[in-house]
Amino acid sequence: MIWRFDFSRRALAWLLGLSFVFGTALEIREQWLGRSVAGTSRLVSMGIDPVLARTADSLHVIRVAELKKPINVNSATAEELERLPGVGPVLASRIIEEREANGPFVSADDLERVSGIGPKKIAAMRDRVVVSE
Repeated sequence: MIWRFDFSRRALAWLLGLSFVFGTALEIREQWLGRSVAGTSRLVSMGIDPVLARTADSLHVIRVAELKKPINVNSATAEELERLPGVGPVLASRIIEEREANGPFVSADDLERVSGIGPKKIAAMRDRVVVSE
């Protein structure tokens, strides 16, 4: 069988070949300039400082850990309550109103007193809720 390449297939082959050559040339240039360090992310070749990237990553890890901390529903603000799964601004205000009207919650199951919170929602947020005075 004879392979026949029309113009579009030849152009694609040339484009792939040129992109390979160009990419290889860029990588050689990066290594020549000393920007490419073994074991670091590819952010280095995009001109981003690796120390800055590591700092941003560590700050992200700290922020994620902070957001996953359990929330005390007896003292939390509306913004803190909104971090719970399934709780928006309206439900957060209902939790605060219920807490102020009928006293503090004794357990996570007491959240069922709030209109809009049922067993499924309590199950979803149980590991994120702390109840204390």
